[in-house]
Amino acid sequence: MEMIVFEDRGQDFLEWDIDEDGVVVDSRPFQAGIWSGTFVSDIKVGERPTVTSPRDGVQRQLKYRVIDIQPKSA
Repeated sequence: MEMIVFEDRGQDFLEWDIDEDGVVVDSRPFQAGIWSGTFVSDIKVGERPTVTSPRDGVQRQLKYRVIDIQPKSA
């Protein structure tokens, strides 16, 4: 499990916990219900990751860059 930290541009989420399969399992401080289940790829510090919605399968790039990636115990 990893925690990815996003740049703060006023959005409702700053951190995501991502499981071993690249799926969001938690979002902080808000929007866990919106982002949980989303598949994340191309996760690199300084880049905007690509996400795939579990609801409609649409793939898009986030507006926010990753500023840190930290290992997290489950």
